[in-house]
Amino acid sequence: MGATDKALDEFIVRLGADKAGLKKKHMPEPANLIRFPFSSTRKRMSTIIENATGKGGYDKRIMLKGASEIVLGVCSHYVNNQGQVAELNDSTKGNLEDIITSYAKDALRTICVAYKDIKEGDHGAKHDEGHPIKDIETSGFTLICIFGIMDIIRAEVP
Repeated sequence: MGATDKALDEFIVRLGADKAGLKKKHMPEPANLIRFPFSSTRKRMSTIIENATGKGGYDKRIMLKGASEIVLGVCSHYVNNQGQVAELNDSTKGNLEDIITSYAKDALRTICVAYKDIKEGDHGAKHDEGHPIKDIETSGFTLICIFGIMDIIRAEVP
């Protein structure tokens, strides 16, 4: 488990969420799991979840986490202070970039989390096979949050 995964796990626990229950509800069986893993080239990780909205039918969503500049760059919307999805205009994007800069000045590594509801046929286990960035990851996301984590220097990391 990487530092980002550990930070997200700790965040989920602090929120009082039932991680095991959420995983059972939203994560597909291992045979059907679609995950585009993190790499230094991609600077992001995506996972397709099931039962995303509770509306039934084909109810899947791609969840994206990664470097703030990468994730913010593929977002067209964001969740505002009232919990509503709003269009991400230039002014709001500038404000979010200022937040990212302020976190970085405090020596925090910034991570963004975003999502996009997907339609049947928008993805697949072999989606864009061979390409590091999948087409489904390039646009149309809704930013959920930006958070800063302490990235402690570890002796085992070159």
